[in-house]
Amino acid sequence: MKSNITSHGTLFALCLTCATVDAATVPYRFDVSLDSGPRNGALYNGTFSYDDAALSGSGDEYLSLDSFNFSFEGTQLTLAEDAFAEAAFYDGALLGISYNATNTDFSVSFTPGFFDLSEAYFAYDLTGEGAGFGSLTVTAVPIPAALPLLLTGLGALGFFSRRPG
Repeated sequence: MKSNITSHGTLFALCLTCATVDAATVPYRFDVSLDSGPRNGALYNGTFSYDDAALSGSGDEYLSLDSFNFSFEGTQLTLAEDAFAEAAFYDGALLGISYNATNTDFSVSFTPGFFDLSEAYFAYDLTGEGAGFGSLTVTAVPIPAALPLLLTGLGALGFFSRRPG
């Protein structure tokens, strides 16, 4: 019986720790609509995330991205192409991301806005074809609240720990 209580206590502490660690990760989805250049009218999308634990909400701030995924011209771009990618903020409000990648076929750049997320933009240059720009739409991805997940886990613990009678 004591072993059961210890096991449940350990599992409960682990659930609390997991909920706390993941609570600061903020995931986003973005859409790029090309407005000019050789791919005018093309649509692309991707995702990024950052940990907002260090965000103070005051003045200009920059946080390193935890993840970045974007497929452009059949090439999957990640943080491996720009280890210095970051999210830009002013007074706690997201202004966009700073990300640059270049290969033999193209170069791409995400530039945050100066005062507002609506000013953020995307630029690209296709080798031998020309350059262009695009507008960004950034949307926060809703993540489940930690408390309902924790309660579900505890309910499952209670269900599985019942002894057949």
